[in-house]
Amino acid sequence: MIGIRLNSLLHARPKRDGFAPVRNADWSFATSIAVRADARRVYQALTLPEYLEAWIAMPDQRPGSSVAVFGEANGYRLIHSSGGRVLTSIAAYFLARRLRAVRLYWRKARTPVCAWGLVDLRLGDASSGCVLELRHSALSSAEEYAWHRALWQGSLSRLAALLHFA
Repeated sequence: MIGIRLNSLLHARPKRDGFAPVRNADWSFATSIAVRADARRVYQALTLPEYLEAWIAMPDQRPGSSVAVFGEANGYRLIHSSGGRVLTSIAAYFLARRLRAVRLYWRKARTPVCAWGLVDLRLGDASSGCVLELRHSALSSAEEYAWHRALWQGSLSRLAALLHFA
């Protein structure tokens, strides 16, 4: 994809398929992506529900399904649905919200262990825009790790492409 540099910095050791998560107290990963947009535009895309709908890409999203984002007090809720049935619901609440740093409590409902995770987003300067760094920690299992890794990698690539052509 033109203008995008996706660099996974997983807390992992190399394996044949690229990465193998290391199990500590929790499952966590980090990734970064170069975005050809200024930090203010990226910040708005990360924090405003009406912009989130444009770039969030659920790993299990199929034709006919949709993602809606609803603003809530100090956060938002992502609803992935198909045929009137909710497939995935995620609650996200801001712990910190500054132009270059956003921290969220993050909880995906309908998982065996509905634990709260943490999502840290940082925006740094780059020669032709900014670099978005993401760290998602306190995931409850290997399954949740894989699902969220796919969510963020697909979504951040979509965000960078959207902002590149906006």
